[in-house]
Amino acid sequence: MNRSCRLNKGILAAISIALPMILLHSALACEELTAGKALFQNRREMHSLCLFANSGDPQADEIYQRLESWSVDNAEKLNVKIERVTADDPAVAWDAHGMTEAPETLPQVVLVARHAPSKFSMVADAWTPAPSDEELALVLDSPLRQKLRADAALNLCVIVFSKGAAGDTANLDMLKGLVEEWETEKEQEIVLIELDRNDPHERMFIQFTDINEEDSDWAAVFAGRALMLFPPFRGEYITRNNIIKKLEQLNMPCTCILDPRRMGVEIPIIWDDTDEALASTLMLPLYAEQAVNVNGDSNTGSEDETALLEGSDDDGRFTVMIPLEKSVPNAARGVIALAAFVAIIYSVCIVWRWKRKMERE
Repeated sequence: MNRSCRLNKGILAAISIALPMILLHSALACEELTAGKALFQNRREMHSLCLFANSGDPQADEIYQRLESWSVDNAEKLNVKIERVTADDPAVAWDAHGMTEAPETLPQVVLVARHAPSKFSMVADAWTPAPSDEELALVLDSPLRQKLRADAALNLCVIVFSKGAAGDTANLDMLKGLVEEWETEKEQEIVLIELDRNDPHERMFIQFTDINEEDSDWAAVFAGRALMLFPPFRGEYITRNNIIKKLEQLNMPCTCILDPRRMGVEIPIIWDDTDEALASTLMLPLYAEQAVNVNGDSNTGSEDETALLEGSDDDGRFTVMIPLEKSVPNAARGVIALAAFVAIIYSVCIVWRWKRKMERE
């Protein structure tokens, strides 16, 4: 009994030394990681081109084969997958596709925008019976998205601005001034892109972001792999203060508490090895995965933003990448690692000596 008590006390003592060292190491590891940098470590947000058709429809079979062939060529770089939904199946959960019921005309192909952390889906675009090859090319890429992904990989963020029907330049002038000021005072690059919402080549971007042709001014902040931060702003809500809040959110240290995917939604966009290599210039060189429970997260955004951001993965957990190398001074990191190592070895020795004594007796 005494030996057992001494064993338990020894193990507890070792754990009491090792655990704080490990936790301290993790805390220090977050020191230089910002929310903006963490966005490049997100799992890609997958959207869907859904083919809705009744069972046994030969036209739907041809459409699906064409979509599948298009997807095979682009699946590794575009975050859009092909789905086929049997519309006359009573078990279909239409809300999972952003709909309340089957489309009136079948077959139909629908671009369904998804936000996995909030389990939110919405219809972004639709084609009856299916998109043409030219329309599929617009789903794949566009001039604005080419510039967006190149600039997002090398800068703090990209602000996309679209002028409304009124043609007022006040919001655009404010954004230009803010970009120059941020570069001067914060020494961080921000790229401002102007979008012509009447450009037919940008149909996917305009539909996905819900920019109406008759709408007021529109602006949104994009970071990481073209993730649009919630919420985008319209009209009078395009203010200096609102934009600065988004920039400060990207500069926020450590993402151990906030799931970076909950900051916004990644639009459908090509992202290949070349883009990843460019983005790596912003990254710290060594990372370790850390699972974080998000069910207790607080949200300081607007009511609309909070409603959209509610939810998490199925198991309530997500993975972020915590940099370990540059964020912790070498001397401090070495002391912490050594202390943890010694504590663990101490525990092993105690267990080994206890077993040897028991064997002798």
